[in-house]
Amino acid sequence: MATYNAIKYNVDFGGAAGSLVPISDTTISSGDSNVILTIDGTYDEHFIIFNAVHPSAANADFGANFRSTGSSGNFNVGKQTGFYRCTQEENGSGETFAYQSGKDVAGNSGSDFEIGSSLGNANHDGISGYMSIFNAGSTTFEKSFFIVADETHGGNIQIMSFVSGYVRTTDALTGIRFRMSSGNLDSGSIQLFGVHR
Repeated sequence: MATYNAIKYNVDFGGAAGSLVPISDTTISSGDSNVILTIDGTYDEHFIIFNAVHPSAANADFGANFRSTGSSGNFNVGKQTGFYRCTQEENGSGETFAYQSGKDVAGNSGSDFEIGSSLGNANHDGISGYMSIFNAGSTTFEKSFFIVADETHGGNIQIMSFVSGYVRTTDALTGIRFRMSSGNLDSGSIQLFGVHR
């Protein structure tokens, strides 16, 4: 008899939603400076789940960047993003939903783009969410992506972030790197899946 662990990713949506294929599952160890995932043109979409990612340092930003065939192995591909956030403080005040102009990346910036900011490093702090990247292997079009993330901010604020954008290159993407702005990744996991149409 098959065990749950042996079959948990064997999902076939009968063509209605594509097929989800596990590619990698990275468990973060204390002291990891980053997590690098390899992506290519094998799949129409790459789906990433980051689960209970915890920083080693307080008030660190969690971000990512892309590598392409034209970036000489560097994670510095230009991108454009928009960043929306809704917040709720633990004491029940401070409800907001707003565009965060200081969090987006404009123009052809090769810097990391932010997914979560000022994360706390207490036991209940961290960030979880998912990301989709479309047509990573295209050498004709720029690549779209979006992220939905839930984080506990270092100031005892629960935050839901929505990031969308596109990678400003017609080179094929070859990787994505996740890291903190200061300190290391302390714990959590990041899973990568491919999705066929």
